[in-house]
Amino acid sequence: MAKQRYTTEEIIHKLREADVLIGQGQTMGQVTNKPVDPDQQRIKALSNQKQQISQQLKNIRAQSKLKKAQKAMQSVRAPKPIKSM
Repeated sequence: MAKQRYTTEEIIHKLREADVLIGQGQTMGQVTNKPVDPDQQRIKALSNQKQQISQQLKNIRAQSKLKKAQKAMQSVRAPKPIKSM
């Protein structure tokens, strides 16, 4: 997929928009992180949701490994002491 190139007019328009938003009291971070359109907003939301699900899956896998290890430790018996003669 080719990277989108912006025309000079599009860049000037975006810079003017940013100038207006900063004039309205928004911070530079808020202006630069603003989604351009609803599709990008949806993509960002889905990306965040994917990260949350991924983290939950990692937690579930870790819990499963811990339970297996605990079960294995319970099934291991301590060696019988050797009787001295």
